[in-house]
Amino acid sequence: IPPTAQVSTAFAHTCAETQDGVYCWGSNAYGELGRGFKDQILTGDPIAGLPTNISRVALGRSFGCALTDTGDVWCWGQNFLGQRADPSRLSAADANQVAVPSMLGIAAASAAACAYNANSVWCWGRNHAGVLLGGAVSTEFSATPVQVPGLPTPITSLVGDDDTFCAIADGQAHCWGTVWDWSTDTPQYIAPTTLADLPTVIDVSPIVGSAFRHNCAVSTSNELFCWGANGFGQTGSGSAGNPVASPTQVLGSYTAVATMYGASCAIAPGPPARLLCWGSYDGNVMLTPTEVSLPSPPETLISGFLDICVLLEDGTRA
Repeated sequence: IPPTAQVSTAFAHTCAETQDGVYCWGSNAYGELGRGFKDQILTGDPIAGLPTNISRVALGRSFGCALTDTGDVWCWGQNFLGQRADPSRLSAADANQVAVPSMLGIAAASAAACAYNANSVWCWGRNHAGVLLGGAVSTEFSATPVQVPGLPTPITSLVGDDDTFCAIADGQAHCWGTVWDWSTDTPQYIAPTTLADLPTVIDVSPIVGSAFRHNCAVSTSNELFCWGANGFGQTGSGSAGNPVASPTQVLGSYTAVATMYGASCAIAPGPPARLLCWGSYDGNVMLTPTEVSLPSPPETLISGFLDICVLLEDGTRA
């Protein structure tokens, strides 16, 4: 595919935003690659019907959404629970525009999506436990975007994964959906709630409400904090075994972080910038951040369930 500006990954498919359009490959049972309904496509081709000025792509389990540089949102793929914000509930490979105000960013969970601007967050799709859409509706799903209540402003960032979303506002991470309570080892279903025990943050990995996952956040002073499942040392605490119940600082200075099942990676500032990873990686268990050799300095990290993608400064990916 052409040089890549951004990569997004889901459970079984991947998309890349390029100067020539959005290219996707992988599983395609519900049209999530924007190219008919073939079971699987291993080569990337651009999605037909999308505007050319795409600035951001976010993928759910079997659907995708894209944001244009003018703030419009488009979605395609599975729609049984309103993931495309189309009341027909019919899946489609063709993208449709979502009826939301002008937006700055988008994020996707397993079967829901949200978009944000400085003053609001709007969500649609599955409403797991009645809180994934921020408690704005009580129905099982909503194909009509609903505004998430109770968020401070201005909102500067948004992430989603599994059954949880988090927005960064006023330097704090405000999360809703399913959040794992590591002190009691049980899931909690919450409307927007501020994550405690964190300094002012600029980046947070997707907060996943699962006993098998962990989470990390980067502060404005480039400190990195991780917590959650730690069977492979993925919290960077220096040991492996019991879960880490509260945010614990990882040795070093970092500007961005991404997580996957059993491992974490973060970008250390340069020049040149470096990629460091810890946890289960390449068949080994690394208890402390270890540099990963790359052909070019890392620029952007993308979290996936079983992988982490790295966009390099030269426009290639690893």
